[in-house]
Amino acid sequence: MAVKGIKRLQVILAIMWVFLLVTDIWLSLSPGVRPPYEFEQSDKFYHMGMYFLLSLMPFVYSINITKATFLSLMSLMVGIILEYIQFFVPFREFSIMDICANELGILLGIIIGVRIRRYLYGKGKIYVLPSSLF
Repeated sequence: MAVKGIKRLQVILAIMWVFLLVTDIWLSLSPGVRPPYEFEQSDKFYHMGMYFLLSLMPFVYSINITKATFLSLMSLMVGIILEYIQFFVPFREFSIMDICANELGILLGIIIGVRIRRYLYGKGKIYVLPSSLF
């Protein structure tokens, strides 16, 4: 029974990851979207937070560490491509600092994700499923 609950949690987290990815793409390509709370360089915190979550979640919901690492690094490529596309979106601009914020979020997500996965899967706190979703 515990395995069923864990599998359900993995599915929910995988769906949340896809939702975050789609939300990131939509926000990055929408002209004139502004952060809800603005202060100098506030968008860097939003970039870092979004990419932190995009890189952390695969380590929690996927048992296969290779797939989790691939998905985390794929989010880096998505961030770079989206930033480049912003050259062509009205009222948006390309920013190397946004890419750096994305990278920092991904790095933190991977570091914390590996620690969480060691706790969850390495010490037997949760049953390890025979296969992962992604």
